[in-house]
Amino acid sequence: MPQPKIKAVLFDKDGTLFDFNATWAAWCKNVISLLAPNDLPRQIRLGNSCGFDVETLAFETGSIIVNGTAEETVGAWMAADSLLSLDTIEHIGRVEFQKLLAVPVKELVKTLHDLKSSGYALGVATNDLEENAVKQLLDAGIFEIFDFVVGSDSGFGGKPDPGMIFGFADAIGVLPANIAMVGDSTHDLHAGDAAGCYRVGVLTGPAVRDEIEHAADIILNDISELPRHLLN
Repeated sequence: MPQPKIKAVLFDKDGTLFDFNATWAAWCKNVISLLAPNDLPRQIRLGNSCGFDVETLAFETGSIIVNGTAEETVGAWMAADSLLSLDTIEHIGRVEFQKLLAVPVKELVKTLHDLKSSGYALGVATNDLEENAVKQLLDAGIFEIFDFVVGSDSGFGGKPDPGMIFGFADAIGVLPANIAMVGDSTHDLHAGDAAGCYRVGVLTGPAVRDEIEHAADIILNDISELPRHLLN
């Protein structure tokens, strides 16, 4: 059966539009250090609970930080350390986020403009909070390129459920089969599969090819390869 014509592209944010490790490792380390100051065993326990090694600054396969929602990360930290409160975690996370510098992937702006000029509708669906996504897209100067931006708190649920994709499809008036879902994790690609999208995996997140290849229709090194791939 021929592949339906792609009319729109829905991107994950972290690891897809922005280099994941370069953007989030320092944030994670700083937040955990502030949640458990001068207490390495507590910091290690908090890191383990979300799939982050506080000593090597590496994200583990299946890390909640990589794949899950912001709410799931907060829940993991609270479950791992009874001394922490929701207010404390949210306040420290928010303060450190304001210092965060999102590192764009290769040719980010050019790639998005090339896709837009070719007639594709563009969206962002992230398991981060919508407010955070909007800030990072504005900081990168690319917010206005997108027709649709949602986070895990936007009312569509989180990935790997397909609600965000269905919301995008409704908002721009296309069928999910005409959407390319682009992401760096199995959560992104499983969401695309559940919605019936064309699934594009990229290697700019923590996952290596072997970890996501089974869930994708195609694996690209990064999104700079996407315009040519879609045209072909």
